[in-house]
Amino acid sequence: MNAVIGILESSWHMFLESSIYMLFGFFCAGLIYAYVKTEMIGKYLGKGKIRSVFLSALIGVPMPLCSCGVVPAAAGLKKQGANNGATLSFLISTPETGVDSIPLTYALMDPLMAVIRPVVAFISAVTAGLFENFTDKKISSEQPASQTQVTGFCSITPKSSRQKSNYITSSKIFAGLKYAFIDLLGDIGKWFLAGIFIAGLISYYMPDNLIESYLGNNFLAMIVMLITGIPMYVCATSSTPIAAAL
Repeated sequence: MNAVIGILESSWHMFLESSIYMLFGFFCAGLIYAYVKTEMIGKYLGKGKIRSVFLSALIGVPMPLCSCGVVPAAAGLKKQGANNGATLSFLISTPETGVDSIPLTYALMDPLMAVIRPVVAFISAVTAGLFENFTDKKISSEQPASQTQVTGFCSITPKSSRQKSNYITSSKIFAGLKYAFIDLLGDIGKWFLAGIFIAGLISYYMPDNLIESYLGNNFLAMIVMLITGIPMYVCATSSTPIAAAL
């Protein structure tokens, strides 16, 4: 019984820590849906096995989204026409680094690490994306989800062009938020909760002194750090001072 309570508490804390970033990710997905045309995403991220992957990685490296926040944003890109490799490339490059974590890396560690970190994030994302596109026998030819055209104001004669512009802008934002927090949330919500439970399970059973016990061997320490870091929910910025302390 104590184990069940402990797992639920760990999962709850994980949910509280990640929920704000998930909301931000959904908000970004809504803005992308509202202001980036489906045709543009399909043109640059849906066509081509190589170019789309490089562009996705390039876009993802500076974006300050964590591993949770990037999920709804990437799901939105996928639904709007990005191919599998481009989506995977974006998923990998975005949470590994960002415009906020690069200067922090420079300050807490050294200039070389500040350069290597985004470069490695870009290379790993491109490698995974290219592998996905070239091993996938058939890149999905499904038509991207069409954006809902905002209507209802065609017959209205506004007092000024500014009023019309403001109405169109607010309508776009409303349509984007509706897409993000209703359609997209319905698609990935259950998987997010399942991931939170698994993360809580791992967090509860992982020994607190696991890393310290194996830091004597450099190669073994890297393996342990890799295995330990994968399930941990720490964003790129928060992980920087932890890595500097270690």
